Amino acid sequence: MSLSRGFMYSAIPSSEAMLGAHGPYGRSSTTLKTFSLITISVSLLFFWFWLFLETPYEAASLGKAIHLSQQKDVLDKSKIFVVSLPRRHDRRAQMEYLRSFLGLQWTYWDAVEADDERISTILDKVHSIRSEAANLSIDTISERIRLPFRWPSNVDTLARSNISLAAAEALFWISPPSSPPSEQNASRPPLTCAIADFTILPYDADLPEHKILNAPRVACWESHLSVIKEIAGLEKDTFGVILEDDVDLEKDIRSRLDRVWSYLPDDWDMVYLGRSRSSSSGLLYSHITTGHCWGNETYYPALTPFTSPNESQLHPSKKPKCTHAYAVSPIGARRLLLYLTHPPFAYSRAIDQAYAWLIKTERIKSFSLVPSVAVQTKNDLSDISQEKLSVWKETLIDGVFEI
Repeated sequence: MSLSRGFMYSAIPSSEAMLGAHGPYGRSSTTLKTFSLITISVSLLFFWFWLFLETPYEAASLGKAIHLSQQKDVLDKSKIFVVSLPRRHDRRAQMEYLRSFLGLQWTYWDAVEADDERISTILDKVHSIRSEAANLSIDTISERIRLPFRWPSNVDTLARSNISLAAAEALFWISPPSSPPSEQNASRPPLTCAIADFTILPYDADLPEHKILNAPRVACWESHLSVIKEIAGLEKDTFGVILEDDVDLEKDIRSRLDRVWSYLPDDWDMVYLGRSRSSSSGLLYSHITTGHCWGNETYYPALTPFTSPNESQLHPSKKPKCTHAYAVSPIGARRLLLYLTHPPFAYSRAIDQAYAWLIKTERIKSFSLVPSVAVQTKNDLSDISQEKLSVWKETLIDGVFEI
């Protein structure tokens, strides 16, 4: 609405127009007074409406505001998945409260249990791949060893194509483990988490727990991977959001994401919505309490303009290692799928460590929100060690569960 004040005053008719062509004696005095009062009142009402419409909005903003109110916000364009062990009814009840409070829609995605038969098979396969690459039993190494490794060269081409990735997903299983699971395999030393591309540490009884590649970590990887496969099949104009089943979210998460989302480049792969000090794989199995797991996510300059310390800013990710709340684009999911199923790298460490390495080596384009819009509630025992979660926890500006 872009009316000038000159136009507003011209809306009040002249005395000649009010009196008409017949002059002052053509109508009764009462009729003329009534007509004048009505005309002046309408004009003043219109002027009042115009004056207050301009504050605090500009005169042209009414149409824009109406238009924006009819648009979907960022989260309405996403598909949200809450990864949760089916037996954790308590956590799902908490997440239902959160969903109802925020008016969100999401799908509960059944996580894989650590004692699932698939997990022991995967661990056997990882052992086989490492032993074959080292040309000796990986159990016998006594020092750090860097094994031969090469990333596939066509990841970006495949990620951007419409080609089915079923064949790529099957690469890990092209050759079966060299030997079936047995009592001997069950009694062998635990595997250790790989570092870098394919560097293996020898097992030592004094190794901290978070460096051991155990069943819960592999189950967490498998659970994440199954959701990523689903996101890879979404339409390219939407994206997926993966949440843990023990998170809290900002009450105004919709407006926070709406403010920053347009600053993302078109080729983004991941956006970290939250961070924690869990040094394991995040999500529902971990929360191991051995120190902070996230780097300085404000290291790189923000893409978004600064407005307030309490407003979330979008930064290029530096070293994020948490997986309790993050977004993935469909192409980013396809790219992750190709990397996470590449045999020497697949199931080689905690999933958050895998993400961090892919981001550090610039294979995945990731961004982080600071301050976070999602945090772990940390009100429960770890599903991996049954120990109390870290006493440190990040808080939100105004979370749903904040007291």
